[in-house]
Amino acid sequence: MTGKRKRGRPTEYDPERHPFLAMCLAREGLTEREMAQKLGIGQTTLTRWKSEHSEFRASLKGGKDEADFRVADSLYRRAIGYDYEETEMVVTSTDGEKKPARVRKVKKHVAPDVTACIFWLKNRQPEKWRDKVQQELSGPNGGPIEWVDLVKVAQSDGTGDAEADS
Repeated sequence: MTGKRKRGRPTEYDPERHPFLAMCLAREGLTEREMAQKLGIGQTTLTRWKSEHSEFRASLKGGKDEADFRVADSLYRRAIGYDYEETEMVVTSTDGEKKPARVRKVKKHVAPDVTACIFWLKNRQPEKWRDKVQQELSGPNGGPIEWVDLVKVAQSDGTGDAEADS
């Protein structure tokens, strides 16, 4: 036998079905582990399919990108606030007798969320909004900081020249 035999059962990959399923599952925000479970395969098989089948990899990436976009859009809307319309069913009752429900549309507003604003700004403009502040110290006119050994100064005779005393 000259060729290397493959171990395990043959792949059940279907190029007509699996890329579409992967895209749908990724759009729902499932992790790759959860997707593998839903597809009835192991995580290593899913990883192998990504490397062997470009259409599968592209569908998976497209679904993930779409889910990420929806989350980013929701975060942005929470950060700036938004309006929406809510439908209410109004049931009136007189003398214990129920009348048909009436539909009423109500406009509502969700105020901007400070936490969402902070999260957005820290990630979009980290140089301006990060918690860690970086400071740089320098000497006069931006030059190096002059180091003074206070022990040597204290041991000197008051001239400030400890080297002369040695």
